[in-house]
Amino acid sequence: MSDRIVLRAARWVDVVAGEVRSPATIVVEGNRIASVDSTEATFMGGCWI
Repeated sequence: MSDRIVLRAARWVDVVAGEVRSPATIVVEGNRIASVDSTEATFMGGCWI
């Protein structure tokens, strides 16, 4: 099982859309970004973060 790190950012740059968005929750699993969610709360691993 890989390590999971959850980062919460006030702002992030969506390079594809050319926009600055806020807020964001970024989930990193191992050495890859698994997901980026622009909502306040995220359900992961059986709990809200």
